[in-house]
Amino acid sequence: MGATTTLMTAEQLLARAGDGRAELEHGELLELMPVGELHALLVGRLLAWLFVFLEKHRLGRTGTELGFVLKEDPDLVRAPDIFFLSKARAPHYPSTQFHQGAPDLAIEVLSPDDRAGKTQEKIREYLNAGAKQVWIVDPETATVTVHLPGGASQSYFGDSEVSGGDILPGFSFRPSDLFHFDD
Repeated sequence: MGATTTLMTAEQLLARAGDGRAELEHGELLELMPVGELHALLVGRLLAWLFVFLEKHRLGRTGTELGFVLKEDPDLVRAPDIFFLSKARAPHYPSTQFHQGAPDLAIEVLSPDDRAGKTQEKIREYLNAGAKQVWIVDPETATVTVHLPGGASQSYFGDSEVSGGDILPGFSFRPSDLFHFDD
């Protein structure tokens, strides 16, 4: 006799707040491990750049680890390392709930244990739910890959310029600046 898996809803996941980082994968709880220092520093740097840009241009909100309900029944809840929600899609006043739908931009910083197949699945999930861009930051190769709806993608490294495109007009950075850690 096989084990029965009890599926969880987004509301049940939200009620677990404080029990550690987790996502829902088609109703099944996926507990997430704490991240390493390099991962945390890359997230912090990108978030700071985005925050300053958005404060100046008032285009929307950014943050980390917000739960996005990408699909229901069974529920799919992802919490990107960094998100951007345009002003048009962000609620007037921040909620204590998960956001229904995808962010305009989801940024995931790869950890050493991330598998390529699982990363591709997350990219598809975000884009299928309505994200306009998904950025994958790979510390191992010092690259940023921008994924767009329809399957187009472009990888950036060194002094090539990553652009916010239509969703973040005027925002750009170079991977060489992102991955530079000389004190």
